[in-house]
Amino acid sequence: MLRRVFTPELDRIKKRLVKKTTLERELRTDVRTVKSLLPETLHYNPLDYIDLNKGIFTGMDSEKEPLYLPLKDWQKQHADIIGTTGAGKGVAAGILLYQSILAGEGVFVMDPKDDEWAPHLYRKACEDAGKPFALIDLRKQQYQLNLIEDITPDELEELFVAGFSLAEKGQESDFYRIDDRKAARMAAQFVSDNPSATLRDVYNGDYVQSIAEKIKAFSVRLKSWHY
Repeated sequence: MLRRVFTPELDRIKKRLVKKTTLERELRTDVRTVKSLLPETLHYNPLDYIDLNKGIFTGMDSEKEPLYLPLKDWQKQHADIIGTTGAGKGVAAGILLYQSILAGEGVFVMDPKDDEWAPHLYRKACEDAGKPFALIDLRKQQYQLNLIEDITPDELEELFVAGFSLAEKGQESDFYRIDDRKAARMAAQFVSDNPSATLRDVYNGDYVQSIAEKIKAFSVRLKSWHY
């Protein structure tokens, strides 16, 4: 009987004596006031803090001091940037990759959403680092990359042999690929006098056109490559 009477009263007294902390978690939140629980956005220019001698600049801490990750650690680890739409994932990725380019890293960016500003940022990073920059838009019909530019005839022949599976395998079918291997060797000579030639140029060359009916397998495969 006494327990029923005094237990609730003791709980009320304890509740009055306990001071709540602002770090308390797992409480119901109100959408109208939830903003007050979020950290304050700090506006700053990342370029003011980039210093590869200190490491990779990753952002600011709660005391508004710059955070750096040792360059060696950055080069050995993976980074996963997670956040809601508009949270700044692209900005964070841009800052990190900008520094990677400055550090001499090879950076390849695949952007299915076509960020408006990212290409300009990476171009600027390449200019600052003295590195080449290439932008490829696969949505366009025009050719933007010549896969065989400045390639040697021997290298192109090896490319044909590997890509068309013309290498000898010690089987009877090797006999039927003799003409194709010869065609690969002869067609590759086209780049000797045309170092800037494309695969389409090689296909439209006199030699490949002359064997179109005699060595159809090689001709058809080469045609499929340049489209």
